[in-house]
Amino acid sequence: MICLLRWAWPRTLSVLALLFLLISLPSHATEWAAIGPDTLSVNDYVSTGFGGFTEMLLTDEGIYGGFGEDWERIEETVNLPAIAGQYLWNDSLLVLFGDGSFSDGIYLYTGESGTFEVLEWIYLPAFIHWSENGFYVGYAQGLKYSADLETWVDLDPFHLQNVTAMASQGDLYAVCAEGGWSDGVFTSDDGGINWTGPAQEGLHFNSILPRYNETWYATYGGDSRSSGLYQSTDHGQTWTVVFYSLSMVDLHYGMYDPVIAWDGEYGDTSGVQIYHAPTSQLVSLNENLPCLNVNHLAQNDFIDCINVVACTDSGAYMTCDFPEVGVEPNPVQPKNVTLAVHPNPFNAAAVVDVVLPRSGGVKLLLYSVEGRLVADLYSGQVHAGRNRFTLDGRSVGAGMYFVVFVTDYQRIVQKVVLLK
Repeated sequence: MICLLRWAWPRTLSVLALLFLLISLPSHATEWAAIGPDTLSVNDYVSTGFGGFTEMLLTDEGIYGGFGEDWERIEETVNLPAIAGQYLWNDSLLVLFGDGSFSDGIYLYTGESGTFEVLEWIYLPAFIHWSENGFYVGYAQGLKYSADLETWVDLDPFHLQNVTAMASQGDLYAVCAEGGWSDGVFTSDDGGINWTGPAQEGLHFNSILPRYNETWYATYGGDSRSSGLYQSTDHGQTWTVVFYSLSMVDLHYGMYDPVIAWDGEYGDTSGVQIYHAPTSQLVSLNENLPCLNVNHLAQNDFIDCINVVACTDSGAYMTCDFPEVGVEPNPVQPKNVTLAVHPNPFNAAAVVDVVLPRSGGVKLLLYSVEGRLVADLYSGQVHAGRNRFTLDGRSVGAGMYFVVFVTDYQRIVQKVVLLK
């Protein structure tokens, strides 16, 4: 598929002038590694390791699995538009198919058997959000929730609303919905049990990026007079515009600053760029990115570097190469989070060693292979450098588990085996 660059007239000269005054645009010669064929228009990327596939690309023509140069389309998905996916660690994938047809819904793909199971029929699914409380799926008529993947319920505040984005940070939740009795960002401070309606009407975000004890960001997509990057300092309750820009599609974590994606080229705002708040700079990562029509930003959870995967109209590309804008390099501090569990396999207890490039809020979680949260090992602040935790296995049964370490800029998954 050919990558087409879209152009749009600026809304007003004054807005464009303000943008250029406030934001300088240095460039960075980023190294991008191709993932799969460049002939695919990719909606999402999932790192897995099951069913013979290490990586999966979700496209409008189906799901492709493979690694390196060896890729194939999963036969059962031919001509099914795959919108988003979530690896569940138990040899299965939660996937959304949807184009407004009768096949729209939430599916479970089992890698070992190569079979699909329909979990719930829904119209035009948009995203999967996974939190400690379970799974959420936004779609054109509401927000579905399931704690066990078997029973799915519609959450009342979002009935018949188009739910476009969701984010969570512990018990703090933010959901963007439009077209219903109230239009904007709904928030919850008790893990999604009770919801507060929008404090500001008319905010139509297509992505929200939470950050521990820091500013949250959101993108207002499309080409309206309100399109641009927004920020919130009260966990999503109120928002202010950072700058206006057309056709932003997604946000992701970078090394220190949020990464923004556009679905085309609009002057100097295009492709994939980093926003550095202290200096109001946009730093372009486009120099070696083959396609600037970005559909989504994802990441590989199984490699030991902070990374972002750009899912574009002409393939998917990954980078770990982030410039440190306004930060003096420190050769002693690591650039990425590293995690080691030893001994592994273990009997009664194991030590979890984590090295971080900077201090901040983190979570250390233990999951079963079915994707069930077994234990919240640690939630709180840690310092830069080496941190040590204890994994106590006396209260759980023998078997395979996943240790998940989450910061506001990286997530690492480590498989562990408990012997008894």
